[in-house]
Amino acid sequence: MIQERKRGHALYALNRVLVVARFMSLKGHDPQMLAAVLDAAERLTWFLAAPQDETTRYRQWLQELSSRHSLCRIVLERFDSDVLPPSWLGTV
Repeated sequence: MIQERKRGHALYALNRVLVVARFMSLKGHDPQMLAAVLDAAERLTWFLAAPQDETTRYRQWLQELSSRHSLCRIVLERFDSDVLPPSWLGTV
């Protein structure tokens, strides 16, 4: 589970991971790199569903993903942001 105050941010960051993966796929990026990004997305869903608080580990995975893949830098920013865009708030 993710702390309630960060749950929307966690979903927003996961959304960005998937958007980046789609971009990488459409632009013909290295399949191994794409697989690593999708593997991270899979792991992030486990943290969201865990019965215990995994907020810190969730952020660590985002930080690692951001440091390994420049296209993913935005995901950590999405998680760390203090606000969510109004259009996103209506969907969480």
